[in-house]
Amino acid sequence: MIANWNDLVEYYGTDINAHRSCLSKAHQSTYAMLACKWSARDPARIANQSGEHAEERLLKTAIWTDDIPSAMENRTDLDSEPMVITLALNRSPCGHCAMALTAALEKLQFNYSKRFENTVFILASLGYYQSSKYMSDDHEQEHAESGAPIWVTTAKGMEQLENAGWKLAVLSFDNNVTQRGQELADYLS
Repeated sequence: MIANWNDLVEYYGTDINAHRSCLSKAHQSTYAMLACKWSARDPARIANQSGEHAEERLLKTAIWTDDIPSAMENRTDLDSEPMVITLALNRSPCGHCAMALTAALEKLQFNYSKRFENTVFILASLGYYQSSKYMSDDHEQEHAESGAPIWVTTAKGMEQLENAGWKLAVLSFDNNVTQRGQELADYLS
């Protein structure tokens, strides 16, 4: 699945354009934007974080901890259009953040199982992530000797995200994907 930036702007509004430049390039640290609309008529709610594990920190914002649960709690059977929540990242989540995002969505699904069915959670990443950090802890010594990266996007992490209910997508700008985005798209297909 490709999540085109222009489609996100059309749905969430032009306020998200303030995040375009940070999301359109893979940097040394993660940039994450959370955008939510309870219905197509509602205004978008937007939060962002940057730095190491930015997506995990977004799970601690009021939008995730209060607004989304409240909106799900108050949905009725008459709500026919889905509630759409998009988490856009300048790179796919590391294994640590994939576990946190999985657990957060599983918690929402457990607490609001009936309402969860009419809610779409999109995780749109600019591209596949592999860190330049290397393991050095004694308990991970075998990986350190091989030079294995400590934080990478793993197949297991992506599978867990998808099983939890995240719709995994590659974030594109001007209908173009990055080289790492193509790698991610190939994996997701």
